[in-house]
Amino acid sequence: MTRAACANASSVTNAELERPWDSTLLSAGLILFETSRIVTGGETNYVLATVGLYVSIFNLFTSLLSLFGFGSSDE
Repeated sequence: MTRAACANASSVTNAELERPWDSTLLSAGLILFETSRIVTGGETNYVLATVGLYVSIFNLFTSLLSLFGFGSSDE
């Protein structure tokens, strides 16, 4: 997978997915994938790898917030 494909995959938001479980599982999978690429030496540009990992963790956090109802605008 190229860096551009990883960056595009990391930028998936909750609005693009129908259910919060989908984005939660996708974000968790991307965190595992990006971490394994960093550990095994598949990623040599550590700045882009760190930013991609940060975006995945942020997406996981926001999807968990919407899953538990804290991130929704409904009152």
